[in-house]
Amino acid sequence: MKKSFLSLILFFCAGFLIQICCPEYSYAAAFAFITNNGSNTITTVKVHDNSDQGFINTGSGPFGITTNGSYIYVTNSLDNTVSVINMSYGTLVNTYNVGAAPKGIAYNPDSTYLYIANSNDNSVSFINTGANIHETISVGASPLGVALSPVNDFVYVTNNGDDSLSIISTNDNSLFVTLRDHYYINYSGSDETVFDKPFGVTIGSSGYSIYVVNSGSNTLKILSAANVYSAGDSFDWSNYDAADDTQGPYVLSSSVDVGNDPRCVVLNHDETYAYVTNYADNTVSVIDLSNYTVSDTISVGHGPLGISITPSGDYLYVVNNLDNTVSVIYTDFSGQGLYDKNQVIATVDVGNLPVSFGNFIGGSVPKAPSGLVVSLVGDSGADLTWTDNSDDEIYFRVYRRTLATGTYSEIARLDPGTTEYSDSELLQSTNYYYMVCAYNEMGNSSFTNEAYVTTPLHSGCFIATAAYGSLTEHHVQILRDFRDRFLLKAKVGRAFVNFYYKYSPPIADYISRHEFLRAVIRICLLPLIGISWIMLSIGPVSIFLLPVLFILLLIILVKAKKKLITALFKTGTV
Repeated sequence: MKKSFLSLILFFCAGFLIQICCPEYSYAAAFAFITNNGSNTITTVKVHDNSDQGFINTGSGPFGITTNGSYIYVTNSLDNTVSVINMSYGTLVNTYNVGAAPKGIAYNPDSTYLYIANSNDNSVSFINTGANIHETISVGASPLGVALSPVNDFVYVTNNGDDSLSIISTNDNSLFVTLRDHYYINYSGSDETVFDKPFGVTIGSSGYSIYVVNSGSNTLKILSAANVYSAGDSFDWSNYDAADDTQGPYVLSSSVDVGNDPRCVVLNHDETYAYVTNYADNTVSVIDLSNYTVSDTISVGHGPLGISITPSGDYLYVVNNLDNTVSVIYTDFSGQGLYDKNQVIATVDVGNLPVSFGNFIGGSVPKAPSGLVVSLVGDSGADLTWTDNSDDEIYFRVYRRTLATGTYSEIARLDPGTTEYSDSELLQSTNYYYMVCAYNEMGNSSFTNEAYVTTPLHSGCFIATAAYGSLTEHHVQILRDFRDRFLLKAKVGRAFVNFYYKYSPPIADYISRHEFLRAVIRICLLPLIGISWIMLSIGPVSIFLLPVLFILLLIILVKAKKKLITALFKTGTV
């Protein structure tokens, strides 16, 4: 009994010491984790302000890196291990023994497998992190880069020593194929070399496009796997002649010349640009993927190697291996214009011989705000309030839609810590739905609950209501139905409705007090009501009658306004 009690006391004391000695970096933030190959550490850089958050000890010669949101996985090239580090506390929690000189690494969230390129063993280790199972598979010579397809079905490994690309199926962790020049590749009429000292590799979001950096030929090669995906389960190697350069399942779709000794490549999130580090030129090539040309060249530090992009898409982090720094580049992906596009905005000192070969930016999105409440203000305003549950958002994003099944659009970005927002100039008799999320460089948090308000119907401001004397009169109801079904669902229609509500009240008021004018307006409105009835009856086909309807509405409005002005002059009001 005493021993159990003592053990419990020691357990709580150990937990307390961990909290003091290993504090969390933040509840939610983005970090760049830089492997320092010469000092056996990771430098942690906070993305928001590029501040140095300290270092984490690793094994010997840390090289490759990847993260999964909770853990950092680092290949230690000099002691043949992989370090597993708790991201929140920056503490080593496990070490895996792998093959000789591990370099590239990737993590499969679907299966919890790690894939590690063992460059001196010509093999790939795959480790089930959940079951602690370790197996290996043979690939080409001197494997370096490892990339997982975003659809998690294939792992791609560059073999720097024999100019090839091994593709592993994650279904059973078997070798699908090892591509090399003139072997299962359709050259599309080109006679270019596909692989020449391949180094880094990345895959497009669909899995179709494979981007391979060749340090030997100073090129970025783009291969298409569309034929493999289109065949699906019916794909059969026997349908292809391995040596036929005109019919291979993989197609060389493009080749781009970049700088000297390129090492790594990363894509922005809509895949409009690729960025390649040129180790011998101290530059980054910016490749426009709409025409596969280098649109810009950015000067960075000495020996740029690893490169990664924030989930927001606005910031590139480039690891300069020879001057122990990281260059931070602003891409202006979101169009905020905070700096010039592709401008180096910061240079951060890190450890000795930094590498960060892989996806080295990790962290977590902010905690979601909660308790959204929306209240109507007057006839055309809405006040939103919510609870801020995060301490590290960059801003809040407010979204709105008007139809229950419509699409949300962002209407505001608010400073961190904000818990309220006022929306204005809303249309009458309309449901407005709102949601709010927090945002940092890792992306959006989850959304709040959905909340909505219904703006009231403006009374006494319709010319038709004034003419017919009742809001529920049959002719008025036809015009209201037309407004709801057609005008309020189109941008030009909503603009017209706002214009109409702004200028019609005094005209309607004057009409309501003159019986003869009411009779004249009723006659004038008959064509308009007739067209509205036709449109309501025959549906979308009648959209071609909209211009006629708008012209009639404008004529009625203008004539009524002129008569009102004339009458006011006659009575001496103006």
